[in-house]
Amino acid sequence: MPPDTTDETDGATARAPRDSGRFFNDVASMFDRLGQCLDAPALPVNRWLEAHIGSGRRALDVGCGTGRNTVKLADCYDDVVGVDVAPAMIEIAERDRLRPNIRYQTRDVLSLTPEHDGRFDLVFGFGCVVHVGPPELVLGHLRRLVAKGGTLLFVEAMWEPEWGSRDWQVDRAFRIARDVWKATGDLDDVAAVLPLALNPMFLELTEKISIPPNRDDFLRDYSAALPGVTIEEKDVLGYRTAMVSWHAKDEH
Repeated sequence: MPPDTTDETDGATARAPRDSGRFFNDVASMFDRLGQCLDAPALPVNRWLEAHIGSGRRALDVGCGTGRNTVKLADCYDDVVGVDVAPAMIEIAERDRLRPNIRYQTRDVLSLTPEHDGRFDLVFGFGCVVHVGPPELVLGHLRRLVAKGGTLLFVEAMWEPEWGSRDWQVDRAFRIARDVWKATGDLDDVAAVLPLALNPMFLELTEKISIPPNRDDFLRDYSAALPGVTIEEKDVLGYRTAMVSWHAKDEH
């Protein structure tokens, strides 16, 4: 785990290395069901991923969870590594989404180094950076893992003014359920996502621990850490979401 150096500042500035693995370990099965809902082709994020995922020799999925996106990378890359800090997530990934060219590892993202792990043609993360630490720390660390000519791809939430309100959190939970219904048309999917979105630990996580940067800070921090970055904004399951793409031209 990263050291506990949590910043006590309020709002969107409260971003520091943090331990969110406890939460994800406890809700791994519910999170896996939500992930399956996110695979719906109708969601804009999946069309974006298809257009940007590319192909090559090595790919890294940071904060891979139960391997939902790791298997997508495995269709396009020869060797794929998926890392997550929550052992229960990795157990599901190894049980349900194991491929000959995938290696899952229970690890903290910040323990990855080019010296130990090599470099990758693609470094990918879906909702990972906000749970690890401030973007200037996390992105600066992860860009070292990108091979020359390689790509960083991230899908990350942006903070909204109402983020800290419990009423907003409940409203967001039902917005997620609405979007799942629109994407899948399956009432069982809707019934599955609400227990996670209204889980007390999830509410604590999103209210007090893993608080995304607001839009201005997001654009500033990501642009500073990744010069030349491309950021597209979309709404994904109740969140203002940034699709981040950065290419390493003359790294290393």
